[in-house]
Amino acid sequence: MTKTQKRALALNFLSRNDLQLQNAVLLLGGAQALWRLQRLRQSLATSAQFTSPHRNGLNWLNDLLSLKFVEYDDTMELMAIDPMDPAVHDVCLLSEACDRMLTRLGKPGDRVMKADGQADAA
Repeated sequence: MTKTQKRALALNFLSRNDLQLQNAVLLLGGAQALWRLQRLRQSLATSAQFTSPHRNGLNWLNDLLSLKFVEYDDTMELMAIDPMDPAVHDVCLLSEACDRMLTRLGKPGDRVMKADGQADAA
């Protein structure tokens, strides 16, 4: 997969799940996290290819959705969320979808093919 294809895959994920991602990120990380998601989306939309900052942003998003940033002090805030709230289901689905997308993107440094057929590290 080329860097351009990786960019398209990531942008497609963000576009397809736009509203649900915004709601989940706002719920889990607040306004600052929502701003970070919007910056990531804008960067992918205006970039010609997939870059390390894009990968870092998607890893951050995956960590947020999978609750890796939750610390003991934050547990009480999460307890205020009703487990039957549809947003909880959306967060779970988004976390799984984000993880699958990252798997498809491969690991940093995996070889990708440039348009001219030359191998390059992603």
